[in-house]
Amino acid sequence: MNISLPQNDSNPVQRQTALVAARRDYRYNYTYLPNGGAMAEKVPPQDQSLGKFPWLQDALSLLLRIDANQALQDVNETGSVRKLRRFAWLTRVTRFLNNPKRAGFLKFLLAKVLPIIRLVQRLQDGKPPSIEQNSSQTPSAKVNDIHQPLLETLISEVKDPRDHAQEQQKLDHQALAMQAKQAQDSLSDYSQLFQAYNDLFQIIYLPCISQQFWTDRAFVAQRVAGANPLVLEQCKRLPDHFPVTNDQYQAVMGTADSLQKAGAEGRLYITDYAVLNLLEPGTFPDAQKYVYAPLALFAVPAEGSGSLTAVAIQCQQQPGSDNPIFTPPPEGSPQSEQWAWLMAKTIVQIADGNYHELISHLGRTHLLIEPIVVATYRQLAPNHPLSALLRPHFEGTLFINNAAISGLVNDGGTVDSVMSGTIESSKELSVKAVQGFPYGFNDSMLPATLSRRGVDNVDQLPDYPYRDDALLVWNAIHDWVESYLDLYYLSDQDVVEDTELQAWLAEMVAQDGGRMTEIGETASDQEQPSLRTKAYLADMVTLIIFTGSAQHAAVNFSQSTYMTYIPNLPLAGYRPAPKSTKATTQDYFNLLPSLKQAETQMDMTYLLGSLYYTLLGEYGEEHFTDTRVQPLLKAFQQQLDAIGIIIDERNSVRPTFYDFLHPNKIPQSINI
Repeated sequence: MNISLPQNDSNPVQRQTALVAARRDYRYNYTYLPNGGAMAEKVPPQDQSLGKFPWLQDALSLLLRIDANQALQDVNETGSVRKLRRFAWLTRVTRFLNNPKRAGFLKFLLAKVLPIIRLVQRLQDGKPPSIEQNSSQTPSAKVNDIHQPLLETLISEVKDPRDHAQEQQKLDHQALAMQAKQAQDSLSDYSQLFQAYNDLFQIIYLPCISQQFWTDRAFVAQRVAGANPLVLEQCKRLPDHFPVTNDQYQAVMGTADSLQKAGAEGRLYITDYAVLNLLEPGTFPDAQKYVYAPLALFAVPAEGSGSLTAVAIQCQQQPGSDNPIFTPPPEGSPQSEQWAWLMAKTIVQIADGNYHELISHLGRTHLLIEPIVVATYRQLAPNHPLSALLRPHFEGTLFINNAAISGLVNDGGTVDSVMSGTIESSKELSVKAVQGFPYGFNDSMLPATLSRRGVDNVDQLPDYPYRDDALLVWNAIHDWVESYLDLYYLSDQDVVEDTELQAWLAEMVAQDGGRMTEIGETASDQEQPSLRTKAYLADMVTLIIFTGSAQHAAVNFSQSTYMTYIPNLPLAGYRPAPKSTKATTQDYFNLLPSLKQAETQMDMTYLLGSLYYTLLGEYGEEHFTDTRVQPLLKAFQQQLDAIGIIIDERNSVRPTFYDFLHPNKIPQSINI
């Protein structure tokens, strides 16, 4: 193998011994999701990251959800059983506190949860709560601010965490329905209708989206800067099954514009959720859920800020009298039309949430990266240059995937509970994403996907923060990867002759391995794809690192901002799509989840979207033993710092705020 290694790693016998050891240590058994998608059954201790702390799940439940939106596990237990469980909790926390190596992580955790602990202490003292509405405004905590007696109080003395929210917990769909009937039939008097949802936020802050989710501006902003800014496509001509008329278009955009003109000028955009028709409607526990596959039309005005305007929504794919086209009601329209329009937007949000969780999040980040992680451990020796580069970007991925499959995406689990489809059909949709929907691996390079969706032209679509920030990070990662690989691969032939590299790809595509498709380079004289050029290798590694860091950050951490507040983005609807362009308050309410469902969704999306661990570009001072790497790494870190400044400047002037791709909010890997 003709690559230049650090001197202390250049012995080929040593390399072969290390490779054999790696294959032995990481010999996984695979379990397969329906129709494909490799999942590692065993998670090695070396890769468990957050999972290496056995107390983590209990500690997070204790510290992040005291008072709780979700009760502690011993809510219904009494006597000695409860005392035993609380003693176990205390033991785990004490073990953590006594380990000085974890002090840094403790400081980070306490900065997030100390306000919660202080609030509980005040409640125990009979004092009124005093807490900032937004926890991000609370000063950082010091490790010494928490002490053993307080922990003992939290675990052994705190009242049942559901006690003071008992009345709220008793509210069910029927009680809320009565409340909705009492509310005025007006969108401007929404507060009474949504107060019960707001009251779920007893500890964590009420998201800003709660104050504007019903507005058209908030709705369109989430297409370009929300939890799932990945579906929007340019539309030169509307599909035949979405028959928006020019009159309907001009009623929104004005008579100086037209559908034909906007399409010709590249100002029409569409979101199409047809793929969700693959889901089978689920139930919870006995309430019927519904699956929607809407289409939504947007346009950029010929003059103005360049932000999208919502034009029309069709709640299912096939048009007809029972599937009308909804348009924004003009000012002064009857309230019944405003409620119907809000229902149509909510159905798009429900569809977007299911697409987000099953495709953009689980399928296109977590599951897409997993077979690459396994192949790296099995086929690249620890001292292989590419292995050294990639392993920090895989830290915790197998652990969190394993936890998700056993605790979220399982029969009767959270996904089964809160999302639209049955758990079987939800898994199958995620597998479809792994296998190449909407794009195969080679077509998923960020510049290519933006071009294929027709959203790469800044002049036609000026307000697209995800695109603009993602390209900055993509280019920085590509520069770093390309310069790093140049140290070890002097020509394309070096790539071809690297036997470990070829075995790495072969493991990914093998039917008894990762079963990945549309990856690698093809040649007429080869049956299987291979790695043939430095340029492709650089693109491939860039996509791997970008997906495990920035792309996951974009779709994961946006959950706490947009998906904890259920009226903004519920993950399931509980009535059929409306068949009329007029609706009542009760019709809208019947669409939304019950409080129990809202509570479960809030718990899941807040926890997943709030815990940051590691930082992109921070590999550790002694990670790379080759001294030639250090100046290249320093340049990458400086480039990330510069990107942070650019994003801050953009957010001071651009019409849609977006900071999920700020480098100081991008972890190294998928670890939550």
